[in-house]
Amino acid sequence: MESDDLANMRLALYEDVWSQPMTAVASKYGLSDNGIRKRCRSLNIPIPPFGYWPKLKAGKVTATRPPLPAYSPTEIDYIHKSDVDITPPVKKKTSILELKDYDSIPIDQLSAMHDLDLLTVDSRQAFLDWCYSVVVAGRIREFDELITKHKYEIEYRESRDKEYPFREGHLDIHYIEGRIKNRNNESTLPISVSSTQRNRAYRIVDTLFSALRILKARITVDRHANGEDNINIMLLDSSVSFTMSECKTKRRHMSSSVDPNDLRPLYDEVYDGRMQLSWTIDKSWSYFDKDSKQKSQVLSYIDSLELPLENQVSTMLVEVYKACCNNKIQVVLEHRKYEILREQEHKDFLAEEEAKARKAKEQKKLSQQSSLISNIPKHANNWFTYRQLTAYVNDLEIYVSSYNNPEHRELLKQYINFVKANAERCNPINSIIDEMKTINTED
Repeated sequence: MESDDLANMRLALYEDVWSQPMTAVASKYGLSDNGIRKRCRSLNIPIPPFGYWPKLKAGKVTATRPPLPAYSPTEIDYIHKSDVDITPPVKKKTSILELKDYDSIPIDQLSAMHDLDLLTVDSRQAFLDWCYSVVVAGRIREFDELITKHKYEIEYRESRDKEYPFREGHLDIHYIEGRIKNRNNESTLPISVSSTQRNRAYRIVDTLFSALRILKARITVDRHANGEDNINIMLLDSSVSFTMSECKTKRRHMSSSVDPNDLRPLYDEVYDGRMQLSWTIDKSWSYFDKDSKQKSQVLSYIDSLELPLENQVSTMLVEVYKACCNNKIQVVLEHRKYEILREQEHKDFLAEEEAKARKAKEQKKLSQQSSLISNIPKHANNWFTYRQLTAYVNDLEIYVSSYNNPEHRELLKQYINFVKANAERCNPINSIIDEMKTINTED
């Protein structure tokens, strides 16, 4: 439940942004337009859509004012300085990173940014110092939960495959009481190394997991469609995965260490102790750039005597985070370009609609003028008929005034009224005035 102070603060800001333009609200609180919008987003306050106030002024508003939704405080602390203070809730500082306010960065500067330019200057140096201080411990008492699951899963697979050597041939082997249950593989980490290198691989991966979680990464495991183990790491909205494997060498190249009792062919490949960790960073999927090819970046690191894999962990973290930053910059840039394009398309649409309306108005006016011109002969004929009938009525009235037969005089007066009515129907003046008014109102 939100506090009364927070509820009052949200309600006051909600009323302000729906009662006056954003520039006026920004001036009231001593902030920029973008600052007010950010605070509304952080406080879950709906704001008027683009073009709302000009349309309202023109009497063409179609957007309705939505109700103020509830606010759900999730992992945040509140800071209240006063009743009029609209400082948004501050997120807990669980990360050493601070991203730049890329919404306020001009698009040309955003286009020139790359790698760690997304971080503030102080945060960038702090990040590099922290990365290069990461060390793989020589011994870890308690591994990450995903590593522990991998350990048990691999132990099960090895025991099961030993118990059921022909299971890959899909032979129908019935379950025997007391033996290992023959189940399918469960999702686990993509670590494929020999048993002698497994603990070393776990220490490296555990160190990476600890660092990635500090960087606010979300880590899960699943399986590819082909059944291979897979790891999903969401970092800065980028999808990252890796595989850890142990290199293999033909036995003939390892003759000095070959067991003389090992009768396998010398061209067989065996683990040689050198581990390799390959990262895949997928380009962030963007709704605003659906047609762009979703290319992946691959970073590979391999053991060597001069540079063991443990000593390359810091470099991995830096390079992977750089790739994720580049993805983030690209998505933000695409979003900004998309907004500019949509705004221009909206302006072009309004201009096109205005041009269509103006053209339709001109065509209607020309049509009305053409209709009026075509009716001029009819107006003239009606006018002459009206004048003749009016003169005829005048002559009849003079004649009837001196008529001696009262009965006939009354009949003639009735007839004169019929002529007058017919004369008015022939009068084209009222019709001409109405048509001219219609034409002039289209200006």
